[in-house]
Amino acid sequence: MDMRVSLGLSISVFSIAILYSHTVNSLFPILPVGIVIAVGIPLFAVLRRSTVDRRTAYAVLSMFVLLSTLHKVYIFSFPASLIGYDPGLYVQQIDQLIEANRVSAIDETEISFYSKAPFFLLLVAAISFVGGVTPEAAMIVYPVIVGVMYPVSAFAIIRRIAPVDPLRTATVGTAPATVAALSLHYGFHPLAQTLAVVLWLAFVISVTRYYVHRTSADFLVIMLLLMAMLSTHKVPGVLVVGTFLLLFVGTLSTHSVSEMQDAWRDRSVRSLLLLTGVTLFAHWTFIAEFIDRVLFRIALLFSPTFLTIFLERVFRLFGGGAASGGPASEAIVSPLVVFLMNNLYAVVLFPLAAIGWVALFVRHRSDPATRVLLTASALISFLVVLGYVQRVAVNPRRFTFFAEVLLLVLVAVVIGRLVATGARGRTPVTGAIIFGLLLVLLSTQVFATVALPNHPVSSPDGLTAGEQQAKRFTHAHVPGEVHTDFFYAVKPPADPSRSGESEKYISMGEELLNQSENLSRHDYVLYRERVDTHRTPGKTWRVTWDAQRYLDGEYSRIYSNNDVTLYTRRGE
Repeated sequence: MDMRVSLGLSISVFSIAILYSHTVNSLFPILPVGIVIAVGIPLFAVLRRSTVDRRTAYAVLSMFVLLSTLHKVYIFSFPASLIGYDPGLYVQQIDQLIEANRVSAIDETEISFYSKAPFFLLLVAAISFVGGVTPEAAMIVYPVIVGVMYPVSAFAIIRRIAPVDPLRTATVGTAPATVAALSLHYGFHPLAQTLAVVLWLAFVISVTRYYVHRTSADFLVIMLLLMAMLSTHKVPGVLVVGTFLLLFVGTLSTHSVSEMQDAWRDRSVRSLLLLTGVTLFAHWTFIAEFIDRVLFRIALLFSPTFLTIFLERVFRLFGGGAASGGPASEAIVSPLVVFLMNNLYAVVLFPLAAIGWVALFVRHRSDPATRVLLTASALISFLVVLGYVQRVAVNPRRFTFFAEVLLLVLVAVVIGRLVATGARGRTPVTGAIIFGLLLVLLSTQVFATVALPNHPVSSPDGLTAGEQQAKRFTHAHVPGEVHTDFFYAVKPPADPSRSGESEKYISMGEELLNQSENLSRHDYVLYRERVDTHRTPGKTWRVTWDAQRYLDGEYSRIYSNNDVTLYTRRGE
């Protein structure tokens, strides 16, 4: 297939998927299917070519960047509200920051760490101010940045470390990074970590360059990126210092005792470790005042109860079918199915990456850039495992986000060797295996529950236009507290300037699940008619009784827009 034809067909397929999704007002399943086909078409064309020149590689990379960005921006823009809870909270703080024109306007009681590390908020505030758009609209910068940086970073790192046919391996290996599950999740659900991961990827690329070329310019870029990361999020500092510490230990271990002094004098080993370590300690101790929380989380890892908690989690996971949330509700599917749907992308990704890690370690660990990749990916993978054992101390998904591109690079090493073998053997079976493996990898990314805000086995993460309108009506016309489901209650207001609006809503999640008599004792109740599943902290349930019919019998309707009905006590 001609490459120009395949690229044109790719963007056409994805455009049709977007139009159909918009027409039926649903992301699932058409958008995941569309993006897999759109990425698969140029991928198939590359695999069919005997050679891949620079022009072809950059053309395919450009298409992957375009698809990656459009995919994330469309999902981000799909609901009428920001997706999730935290982005709305950030918008409130950004609105206050712009209004007061000073960082001190950030409410420390809401986001304490980010009042001392506000780079994430300042970037949105700057775009909002310069562009004359709302902070909510300015948040679109993050799906754009992630959409561009993920494929570009993967391509750059793979091309640098791939031991076999680096240009072809980089082109093929970039495809999974285009649709990586957590890049999708934190693209449409932007957090401070979204920006931190982008900076971390730029940091890894700069360090690999520095370890090869040892230039002062690369050293300066590394330090600037370090300061930017420390001003954005908590995790990157740990990863940077941990990576350099392990690199330093690894460097010394490869030298004899008489050579250790020379290794210590090597600026690439010594200076980066010392400077990053001192900078992190100073920032956490004197600026962000975060050191006490770090020590507390470390203590949690060695708590005697951590193993008990882990075993209880495993027992719940494999203990049987769907659990009941109360006499009038049930879990959507069994805990094990939920776990697999939430983590299938990682279940496939980590074993493949482990194979690539071993292959690089055995044959190419002497290469400086490869050592950086092996060290950073091993460190983060270890922290991910710790997170699954003791989630209170370490959030495994957050650390997996930092590792995602690095793991995909390791997978690309495996695929690169298979592609090279197939190119030599030219057997249809080998080609089918390679393409099938890539399709499985792509599919497990885009069909993961974290990759869509309205996945069938999870409750919606955003509000519809009608639900947003109901919040505005309630704020304007209801004088007292309003009881509603948990997600609607904690979701920030439709207008970020209404900072006190969220205090109006009281969660009645447990009452819905239990069909409690307390449902009839409230002054105002707001019910979302089109929501089939309801969320409580950490879980999602399906209500098995007709709650709306019950509310119609106990209350009087005072507002309805087909998405939301607002009730009040009879006679009021």
